[in-house]
Amino acid sequence: MDVESTTSLTLLDRLLTLLTTYHTTHDRTTSLLDSLANLQSQRNDTIPLLGATSPSTSGDRWWNSVTTPLIVHEFPDLVERLLGKQTVAIEHTLKRLHDEMRGFEKVVGAMDSLQRDAVFKLHEHIASAPNMTQAPPPHPAHITLLETVSWIDEFHTHLQREVGAKREMLRGLKFEMEGGNLQGVRDRWGLQSGWEMDREDEVRERVGLMKANRRLTG
Repeated sequence: MDVESTTSLTLLDRLLTLLTTYHTTHDRTTSLLDSLANLQSQRNDTIPLLGATSPSTSGDRWWNSVTTPLIVHEFPDLVERLLGKQTVAIEHTLKRLHDEMRGFEKVVGAMDSLQRDAVFKLHEHIASAPNMTQAPPPHPAHITLLETVSWIDEFHTHLQREVGAKREMLRGLKFEMEGGNLQGVRDRWGLQSGWEMDREDEVRERVGLMKANRRLTG
């Protein structure tokens, strides 16, 4: 295989590895947001029980003989302990979410490095072109360095846009019972509106075809 094809495959392998890391991190953060939404829902159901200390207390606006669990009356400190556990679980999950966000930032940094390397390789290839002997027409599965750099630049833009949006969503996350936006953030997070899956599928297919041709031709 010629030098250009080898260089393109090396760069594209790095690109696809970073995209896989991005998707793995995205799946984990989505799962953490699901956990946060579930914990917050539980906490919102628990908070009103703080006033349900006795069914005989007249004027107790929280007690309901149908919906308030009798165990709350039998164990008065149960609600406070439950709320404490729920709060700790929310804080722990939120910390993990912030940790995963740093994983996104690492992918962005690695993509920055990949883009610089790809542009350097392209310039190096162009500079050496006048000294290269006449080569036969490339195989249809061939991927040029120019295509490779174009793809890397495109996904670099996608990644910056998507991680930037996630950064802003996480910064604006609110847990209030009234006016909270956790579910809205979860829904927007999962949409990945800044990502083009069709383009990624195309690149993965092209790389697969190029590798298959490489195996056939030795």
